[in-house]
Amino acid sequence: MCPDTNALTCSTTTPFGALTCATGWGITTVNDETCSACTDFTTACDETGSTACEDWYVQSGTTPNFVCACPDPNAATCGAGGSATCNDGYAMLAASITACTACDDANALTCDGTGALTCNDGYTKDGTICICEDLNAATCDNTGALTCNDGYVVLTAGTTCTACTDDNAVTCDVSDESTSLTCVDGWVVLALATACTECDDAFAKTCDADASLSCVDGYSLLEVVDTTCTKCGDFTTTCDVDGALTCNEGYTKDGTTTFTCICTDTKALTCDAEKSLTCVDGYSIQEEVDLTCTQCGDFTKTCDVTGALTCNDGYKKSGTSTFTCVCNDDYALTCDDTGSATCTDMYYLLSKMCTKCADKYASNCADTTGFSEFCIDDSFTVTENVCVGPCAATDPNATACADGKSTTCIEGYTVNTTTNICVKPCV
Repeated sequence: MCPDTNALTCSTTTPFGALTCATGWGITTVNDETCSACTDFTTACDETGSTACEDWYVQSGTTPNFVCACPDPNAATCGAGGSATCNDGYAMLAASITACTACDDANALTCDGTGALTCNDGYTKDGTICICEDLNAATCDNTGALTCNDGYVVLTAGTTCTACTDDNAVTCDVSDESTSLTCVDGWVVLALATACTECDDAFAKTCDADASLSCVDGYSLLEVVDTTCTKCGDFTTTCDVDGALTCNEGYTKDGTTTFTCICTDTKALTCDAEKSLTCVDGYSIQEEVDLTCTQCGDFTKTCDVTGALTCNDGYKKSGTSTFTCVCNDDYALTCDDTGSATCTDMYYLLSKMCTKCADKYASNCADTTGFSEFCIDDSFTVTENVCVGPCAATDPNATACADGKSTTCIEGYTVNTTTNICVKPCV
């Protein structure tokens, strides 16, 4: 029996050194006669490293450091279906997935499809993400805070964030939290000072002892010689003497020699970075999900999916389930904010209202005077501003007659066979 219990065969002479080794063991040093344990997942090894691997594992690396690893480089262990477990910071994000994917949160130790499950040292779980254990830290590692949020500092040799003494400080000295280095907008550390002093100009972002140097959004130093900030136009982020230079989100620069900011949607009155908020007359945000202004129907000021909500002056809302805008005057074809503009047949325009023609045989009469211009039948003619039929002497409603008897009538009338004149039928 071989003295080396991990040897399968050994020399027949003293000291009976190992010649071959059991699975998972190998002679890893040249001229050595003892069996050493192979690395994980390795069934055989020699001085080059792993030479044979367990099922599902493959040889990886270079000589003399061959090892057995999963085909998925981010897997800790693998099996017949692929990866079985993952390295830190990786996970199989769904039951049907057999490959290891990096966690979305770089500070997660383990995760799943919903987010972080556990966090690296120095971090704590907040819902589905990992944040620094020091809540005032911007970045950290397993030793503690590395950088801090505005108003805090990691003091020399410290591992936590300490509040700056000055409430208006953004950063302060690592050796003394009472010494401010930079300040919030509108404040400045003046020469030889250790605390933040408020700028004289309420709209200054930065300043020195004498003047504003830069301005908050919506204000600008219009000229090189200016020392205070001047308000820009509406919806404008920065400007100069020619007007807008840059616009708020959702707005675009407009103009040729002088510039203003208007909504990217040219039919919008106001907007934000995502959508139009209000529209010019004749356009509306018709549904909550709409991002831009949609044109309403004719003569309509505002509308929604049912049609007109409000109408232009001179028009009224009409309808039951869907709505349009029609003239206030029921006999007007068109109108404006002063009244009717044109009229339907048999009506004429008088003082901005449609008035019925006095001559019942007229199809059209002149505006203002009401004189007949055209007649309801081609057989009628305009005589002294009224329509006269060919049988006017015997039957004014006839369009033709013979021997004093009516033979055809205007629309709506028929010849009475007893009287031989045109009459309206009984209803």
